[in-house]
Amino acid sequence: MKTLTIDFSCCALEIDSPFSCMHARYISTNQTMKVLFVSHYSEMYGANLSMVTLIEELRERHAIEPLVLFPREGELSKELARRNIPCMARNFYYWSQPGGKLRGLPKGLTKLLLNQLAARDVSKRLSKEGIDLVHSNSSVIDFGSLLAKRLQLPHVWHLREFGDLDYSLHFILPKLLVRREFEAASRLVSISKSIAAHFSSIAPNGKFSIIYNGIDTSSFSHEGMKKIPGEVQFVLVGLVQEKKGHWDMVKATDHLIREGIQNFHVHVVGDGRIVALEKDIAEKGLSEKITLHGRRNDVPVLLRGMHVGLMTSHAEAFGRTTVEYQLAGLPVIAAESGAGMELVKNGLNGYLIPPRQPQALALAMKEFCTHPERTIEMGREAQAFVRANFDSRHTTDMIFHMYKEILGRI
Repeated sequence: MKTLTIDFSCCALEIDSPFSCMHARYISTNQTMKVLFVSHYSEMYGANLSMVTLIEELRERHAIEPLVLFPREGELSKELARRNIPCMARNFYYWSQPGGKLRGLPKGLTKLLLNQLAARDVSKRLSKEGIDLVHSNSSVIDFGSLLAKRLQLPHVWHLREFGDLDYSLHFILPKLLVRREFEAASRLVSISKSIAAHFSSIAPNGKFSIIYNGIDTSSFSHEGMKKIPGEVQFVLVGLVQEKKGHWDMVKATDHLIREGIQNFHVHVVGDGRIVALEKDIAEKGLSEKITLHGRRNDVPVLLRGMHVGLMTSHAEAFGRTTVEYQLAGLPVIAAESGAGMELVKNGLNGYLIPPRQPQALALAMKEFCTHPERTIEMGREAQAFVRANFDSRHTTDMIFHMYKEILGRI
């Protein structure tokens, strides 16, 4: 019989307050596994979506008792509160930053010093919580590593992004010191083979476990998409920015129109540089062919009306959106970079194209416009592929088994 005591004394949010959200203290009569998850941001995009799915299933399937730490209040804290997952906020900084090594170095080193001070305060607060293990949810923060050292706990470090290739972030510390931090981790979890290869020069290969992100398959359906489409509906889901390939999509659309291809429409879902993208679309006279939906919370429902998913990122660490497309029964046109090559089998469940080449994207889109029956054939292959390889229950079990190995509970 377990009881959960939550102290709400730190719920009030203040800009300069070191702690906010809620602080949870567990009291248990049984041996349980209590895990501190450390997130690097407060929004609900790919990394946090995957983390929340993992936490929910660890709690439901394996009775894990979670506590989530993040730098500030936001969408994540609201989602955790909705799911009754204990959390706390404490400001801390990335251990990587944009720009060159020397530019901004004094500011970067100052942030790392502030992280040390923050870790000292947080570790004192957590020292009586009976936490068994720290799980960092990103490669761009070392705060979980700092806490694990102070609390003398095992540390699992989830590497979910390239850092430099996708977000133009570079480590503040020299590679030698970065490597020492990675070596101190109990295990490094890579969400794709591409991520593992990218970090191989600064992280010990012997500590890597490649575990793809899991998806809750119950949220997606391909019902109603049995007929060959007259007008092919393409969809591009993700934060609107140049590195995600949105402007490549606009150029590809323009190219198709100039070739006389008309039986298609493109749907863009996501926030970010919406105003700039809308302006470019209007200037090219493509407003009738490209619809900007903004951010949507009902993407699984939206995908039921689509035929082909676009994953045009120049460097995608995994591609959660790619898997969601496939689970919804959509073939995917993906850039041949990052994990795209691991998820899309060219000609079987979609097409791979060179990144940053709008004409290649247009050619792949044209294939579906001229042969719309392929949306059905390849869509079935895509859905079967995901169901066989990316069920979140399987991912959860792998993570839990890793925890038990680290803690010697096997």
